[in-house]
Amino acid sequence: IDLMAGVVRNEGAGFIRLLVKNPNNITVDQFKFGIKVADLEYHNIDIENVTAFYLQNVNTSSSQALRWAISDFVGDLTLKCPTYLFAKQFAITALRWAISDFVGDLTLKCPTYLFAKQFAITVKEWQRVYFYELLYESKYYAKRGNCDEKTMGICHAQDIPFVFGLPYIHEKDYEPEDMFFSREIMKMWTKFAKDGHQDEEWPQLLNNDGVDGVPLVKGLDPTNMTLVLSDPFHRTCDGIWSTYFL
Repeated sequence: IDLMAGVVRNEGAGFIRLLVKNPNNITVDQFKFGIKVADLEYHNIDIENVTAFYLQNVNTSSSQALRWAISDFVGDLTLKCPTYLFAKQFAITALRWAISDFVGDLTLKCPTYLFAKQFAITVKEWQRVYFYELLYESKYYAKRGNCDEKTMGICHAQDIPFVFGLPYIHEKDYEPEDMFFSREIMKMWTKFAKDGHQDEEWPQLLNNDGVDGVPLVKGLDPTNMTLVLSDPFHRTCDGIWSTYFL
């Protein structure tokens, strides 16, 4: 999703009375007391550090100057900084995902997919080509590889534990769903190794519609073992990167 967020310059001006009874006659002691009142609601405010920050370069003998200072404090704490930091983190996350997608498409995903697709086109009449995209990872194995799904997604090599049955070798480290998924993955891999086929729930990359047919990719997800993705790389590997690799 796209995001537009913003604040006004003096967000806290209308909320000063929540901290001090008489905003028109504020003293340093009342300012400090106001910070303590805010801490009762927001908790764990570094009162000494925050007080020093908002009173730096402030004429503490001026009630109006102290009013501006506590206005800035209230605005920053309740509205301005939460809004700005949310938008900033949202932007950082979006940028991180964009860079992650770029690196993955360039170095691994698109070269692998386009090789398989071109191979399928070349040998379509007498060979079978299947393609998958892993959509699930083991929490334990991901943690070992410093892969945080919330910020990084499904990382490179996260199919290893399922292909090699690691959940059955180190049962205490894996979830029941990992064991189920590994069993299903090993069935698929060994079936292909035996006869070069997959069952009807895993269609060939290129179906019977010829070279111009829509590529079909098996989505590997234990919550939906029949999932098939229709042309999932249309915009990336078959789009922006097709002329680069082909």
